[in-house]
Amino acid sequence: MTTETYTQNSIATQLDANNTSELQANSQSSAPTAAELAAPQNLRTSNLSEINTELTGRSTPIHHCVREELREYMDLLNGETPSDLHRLVMQQVETALFGFVMEECRGNQSKAAAWLGISRGTLRTRLAALNLR
Repeated sequence: MTTETYTQNSIATQLDANNTSELQANSQSSAPTAAELAAPQNLRTSNLSEINTELTGRSTPIHHCVREELREYMDLLNGETPSDLHRLVMQQVETALFGFVMEECRGNQSKAAAWLGISRGTLRTRLAALNLR
């Protein structure tokens, strides 16, 4: 393992620990949940395609969180140049997304694949690659 990879892995571990404590602290606040934000009465439209666009736009809470975490990551690097950032971020996001969806679907891969908009075979491949079986 290279020093750079070790540094990125230890930073990712530290970010995960920070996120856990922040999530615990934030869970006690009165901020709306993702489900509340996505509720039709809280969106500007009831058209499904427009809802999807609104939920995936740049100003979503998910977009904001990703940008904040990337800023923290860059601060932790303390001026060092990041390496393989796309792979690192995508692996973190995919692990969180697939793990969450599988929990919400109670392990039902057909339902999870439908939620994710991918085939069950692709889901199984990604779960194996992410060690989420």
